[in-house]
Amino acid sequence: MLGWTKVVAQKVRSIPREDYELRASMMKNMYKGRTMYLISCGPSISEVWCPELRQFLSDKLVVGVKQAQELAPEIFDIHCFNHVRIQGYRHHPDTIVMSVYHPYWNRGTDVYFPLVHRARHNESRWQKSLIVSKNWVDGEIEVNYPRPWGPGIVLELCIYLPTFFGCSELVIFGWDMNENDMQHFYKKDLFKRTGKAHYNNVLRECRTLPGAIPSLLEWWRSRGVKRVRLCSPRSALPIPQASVEEVLCG
Repeated sequence: MLGWTKVVAQKVRSIPREDYELRASMMKNMYKGRTMYLISCGPSISEVWCPELRQFLSDKLVVGVKQAQELAPEIFDIHCFNHVRIQGYRHHPDTIVMSVYHPYWNRGTDVYFPLVHRARHNESRWQKSLIVSKNWVDGEIEVNYPRPWGPGIVLELCIYLPTFFGCSELVIFGWDMNENDMQHFYKKDLFKRTGKAHYNNVLRECRTLPGAIPSLLEWWRSRGVKRVRLCSPRSALPIPQASVEEVLCG
């Protein structure tokens, strides 16, 4: 966590809680020129997470997705979650909490983003999703504050944060999207309760997302994020890979 984040959090929280859009606007370009480290929940987190990485990230701009925040609550500048597999999270006082979906789930949230619709995997909505349309521009926070359907919070919110914050580099951990291992690092029986329909939906996402990555990389570059690396050994996404050692060396 950066010391600067305490100042940003104070600025955000000085605005009435119900004015979420104004709160979000306060964060525009607040981390200009920095590297953003995004930690998601793919199974490869179990392979890369180590004391050295935790220490390295302790003074960096770190964004956590859902239960990734539990790895080391004190290092996260930003925590992003939605209603799916929500739990009681332990936050550092200066962590800025962002959530997507319905206000019921947003107690304690600093910045809430509504979702355009509660989308299911019917074909018409699937064709309008980010993963299919690749319409990254329309999802920019400055263009449309309500979040488009990704599916998933990484696509709906997290991919937009480095450009919104003004970052010049992005390093991602745990974004695997591999059809051969579709679990999360914290939950190995993901489909036991949710069943075959959920399994098929996630499988479709894993098979579709790799084809969207080249245009996403180009969009990031066009918005000033000049270098994107992925530290996720099991990932199926065509993003340049970096080892933990390479990340630690910068």
